[in-house]
Amino acid sequence: MFAPTSDNQRLLSVGARFYVVQRRDTLSQIGAKLRCNWRNLARMNGIRNPDLIFPGQLIAFPTGDCPLAGRGISRRDKRK
Repeated sequence: MFAPTSDNQRLLSVGARFYVVQRRDTLSQIGAKLRCNWRNLARMNGIRNPDLIFPGQLIAFPTGDCPLAGRGISRRDKRK
């Protein structure tokens, strides 16, 4: 399992939550589960190659709005 990094600790301090990568997960599947664009997850977590994630890796995601696929629509906007 990956240990929390200083970046993850910083994300916790601003209200991020974490998803633990499972075997056979992809970043796009995780994004769909969390209702967050995979590109935003990659950017937020410093993932340069979205095809290279590992079981046990912590993926931070925001507790509030997270833009969905490409159009800048947030979860909050989608619910309206």
